[in-house]
Amino acid sequence: MVKPVCELLCYIAPFFFTCGHLAIAVWGADEG
Repeated sequence: MVKPVCELLCYIAPFFFTCGHLAIAVWGADEG
């Protein structure tokens, strides 16, 4: 039961990290 969860997190995590970096980049650019 644990392995599929770890695989799911490993699959989703990069997506969230990427979105986080994009949000920070947009925010930083917006703030000037």
